[in-house]
Amino acid sequence: LQTLVSMGFPEWRCRKALLLNYFDPEQALEWILANSAEPDVDAPLNEAQTRMLLGALQNIQQDEMDESAKVEEQIKECIKNNKCTFTVTATEYAHQKWYYCYTCGLVDSEGVCESCAVVCHKNHKLSAVKESDKFYCDCGAGAYKCLCNK
Repeated sequence: LQTLVSMGFPEWRCRKALLLNYFDPEQALEWILANSAEPDVDAPLNEAQTRMLLGALQNIQQDEMDESAKVEEQIKECIKNNKCTFTVTATEYAHQKWYYCYTCGLVDSEGVCESCAVVCHKNHKLSAVKESDKFYCDCGAGAYKCLCNK
């Protein structure tokens, strides 16, 4: 925004251009240059523009939901095959069940996935099962010698 404003364009026009061009500054600049002479260039978004943006937002949300469902299915497959969920999530947070491992000191902000609890941390002192949208397996990330992330 500041880059476009520093070029001498009104802030409202720059904001509108960025919105209409999905926050791509180069495309926003092209839109400003192409539309500067239009009488309604600084008018609020019209109904068609608003619908276009809402449609794009819905598509983005659907894509995110589809990706999230795909990751959850991959996590279920990992658990079924006693494979560490880190192989799917890496360091990205994902919804899954997990445990603290008191034996290894993986507590507070660290934990182990269901597979690692069964394979790598078998016979260790584990917490009751937890479930969170913001978890990745610290065992698979290298906090313990993970046996099931191959």
